[in-house]
Amino acid sequence: MDAIRNGQIWLSLRKVMKVSEPYAELLERMFAEIEAHVPGLDTYKHNFGILISSPKAQVFYHSDIPGQSLWQIRGQKRVYLYPTGAPFLPQEGLEAIVLNEADEQDLPYHSSYDDKATVIVQPGEMLHWPLNAPHRVVNLDTLNISITTEHFTTEIRNTYVVNYANGILRRRFGMENLSCSTSGPAFLGKMALAAAYKYSGIQKQKRFDRKIDFAIDP
Repeated sequence: MDAIRNGQIWLSLRKVMKVSEPYAELLERMFAEIEAHVPGLDTYKHNFGILISSPKAQVFYHSDIPGQSLWQIRGQKRVYLYPTGAPFLPQEGLEAIVLNEADEQDLPYHSSYDDKATVIVQPGEMLHWPLNAPHRVVNLDTLNISITTEHFTTEIRNTYVVNYANGILRRRFGMENLSCSTSGPAFLGKMALAAAYKYSGIQKQKRFDRKIDFAIDP
């Protein structure tokens, strides 16, 4: 904690609900309350993480695949939210993330994008944003403690399937102008294609290696 308070690092405690029953119960209560206020919302595959981060630390420009929310517990951060269309979120870039061919922070970023960003400074608030919306985060001059939650819905899963299948069709078969529709016969075909590739393990050969190029001094 001293290193975080006085340095410029992030401590990310992932899948906290797997090791703490109280946090698991809290996570389910959180989503139960959200669903009670959003008619028709049915979420699953909930995830819970805790972020403890240094003053002025930042998370660089990236896009996440599941539904995401950020719950600010302590400190202040500036969150930049960007549109989901090009050039902010290239379709091929999103497909590469879904296919595990690239890291979520491999999206191209230019400072001019900030002209179109929604900037939110949020002490003690919860923030939710459109699916896959690129964003980056900059801590203000305070120690920050935040909760991140993730979830899936049928619509989010279907969007994932379409992006996965479109990535295969684009890379393996050279197809362009691919539809992102999540219904109809074409979608069912893409669902079958995505399932076949996942089951076969072919796509795993294309996964990028997350290299650790540093060592932490105790």
